[in-house]
Amino acid sequence: MIYDKEGYRFGTPKSETSVRRIVIGESLIKDLSQWKAQQNKIKMLFRKTFAEENLVFTTETGKPLFPRYLTFQFNKAIKAAGVPKIRFHDLRHTHATLCLEAGMSLKEVQDRLGHSSIRTTGDVYAHVTKNMKEKSADLFEKYISK
Repeated sequence: MIYDKEGYRFGTPKSETSVRRIVIGESLIKDLSQWKAQQNKIKMLFRKTFAEENLVFTTETGKPLFPRYLTFQFNKAIKAAGVPKIRFHDLRHTHATLCLEAGMSLKEVQDRLGHSSIRTTGDVYAHVTKNMKEKSADLFEKYISK
């Protein structure tokens, strides 16, 4: 989706790797199914004005959410949770790091994020956590103890 001074419109993604299928887990499928049921109730309430764009997250009238609205809601949630402020985009970095911490390979994370270069994934998105350092130390300890 492109949003500019003319409003919103749908266009082509910025790269070939932007078009991809992402496998998700059962818990997210359950959450999205519950959201879909909730969204169907909203559609019924606003059926005369609801614009069916086939989007997952919309306004009450089916229109796309404006980027500033997402940022506003995200900042509100951060404040309510009392956690350090980060940018909405930083969730992408967090996701990449958690995927690596969970044991995904860098190549798998690259594919998941849609990066054409593994270097971007490794140098920009992947961050080493304390847990990763401890796991590395344990792996090395087990290896040299053989």
